[in-house]
Amino acid sequence: FPSHDTLALNALSVSAYECKTSIEPTTPEEHFLLNKDGTVTDLRYSLQWQICTFGQVYDPADGSCKGEQKQFPTWSEAILSQDQINGDKAQGYSDWRLPSIKELQSIVERKCRNPAINTKVFIGTSNGVYWSNTPDNSVNIELKGRVIDFSDGVEFYRSTAPTKYVRHVRVIKQN
Repeated sequence: FPSHDTLALNALSVSAYECKTSIEPTTPEEHFLLNKDGTVTDLRYSLQWQICTFGQVYDPADGSCKGEQKQFPTWSEAILSQDQINGDKAQGYSDWRLPSIKELQSIVERKCRNPAINTKVFIGTSNGVYWSNTPDNSVNIELKGRVIDFSDGVEFYRSTAPTKYVRHVRVIKQN
């Protein structure tokens, strides 16, 4: 039988960031342009994302996210976060919003877990659930809105993950 210490170590290692080298990346770095202002542009879909989870501030000096990530227990509160970020004119824009479920799914890195995202692009992403702006009346009925669990990238809410976060996005206007 394994010792208690071995079991504790195994439990900790389950939640460590891990990427499979045998799987092709779904969100390679070359699909993104780091704007050095706390945003990243997804060149495939003309979307500009906040690098940090809402509540944190990007520090250009060391390229990190500082501060506490804000938690949103309800979908309606998450939707209202758009008013705050737009009122603050983050990075000079006032058209930030919660991503649709398809947009949020587009930044899931399928070869990684804990979190299932490219952490070289989206630094400091929590290993948790993130809200979308997509209403839900079938997958996660009790939540009212669809979510992605970035521990493994699935569109399903687990009641064991009560913390839910927000990352905002905006469409890049084509001239």
